[in-house]
Amino acid sequence: MTNALFFRKYRYKQFAEGAVNENLLEMNEGIAEYTGIIVTSRQDEQTKSYLINGMERLLKNRTFVRSFAYQTIPSYGYILYKKDNEWNKQINANTDLTAFFIKKFELKIPNPTQQIFKKLATAYNGKIIFEEETTRDIGNKRVVKAYKEKFVESPHFEIKFESMNYSFDPRTIIPIGQYGTYYPTTRITDNWGILTVEKGGLISADWGKISLSIPISIEKNLIKGDGWILELRDQYTIEIDEQKRNYYLKKVVQY
Repeated sequence: MTNALFFRKYRYKQFAEGAVNENLLEMNEGIAEYTGIIVTSRQDEQTKSYLINGMERLLKNRTFVRSFAYQTIPSYGYILYKKDNEWNKQINANTDLTAFFIKKFELKIPNPTQQIFKKLATAYNGKIIFEEETTRDIGNKRVVKAYKEKFVESPHFEIKFESMNYSFDPRTIIPIGQYGTYYPTTRITDNWGILTVEKGGLISADWGKISLSIPISIEKNLIKGDGWILELRDQYTIEIDEQKRNYYLKKVVQY
């Protein structure tokens, strides 16, 4: 655990914003997942088996971007549960979970220097991981370029969010830099209706909209594109920017 949290601290030293972003996700998703595991009242060996199998499944994910927290907090949390089964009552919205676990487990994390990092990395298949990540990064750059062209530079369909709720698979999403995150599949409900995406959409970095491929079929309340369907409510309509060739969702003004 000391080594695992050392790697985490070293990562935060390289990417300072990661500490804040990861903590938010662990507070939101990780604590919920931990709670779910505890309230199922599994036997001890069953819980251990579930967590270990979860680690194996996680390693097969295409990305850890949104999925890591479903494993880290349940794992750390369960180990701490054996020592203090009410530890989760000691946290609040401002808790730094990394610092919290370090303190609770009375760990002494070495200064996150590059020298120590390289030494520890050797013990944890670092060479293989670096090679895998380099290959993955090259592939990701091709994917980012393709989706940027499709959903930003080429004609596309933009739907702004008003009061959005959505479901998705956190194991499959792909960050597209400043433009947002690509979701291969998602289901979104909003004031304007229901959007079901099976072949990808780009949700903007500010969570203000989703960009899709252009519509191929526009009926009164049913709009279809390549791999997506929008069930539209009566108060909304589709407009096109003739110059940019982009489609937009517009609310109809009632008089």
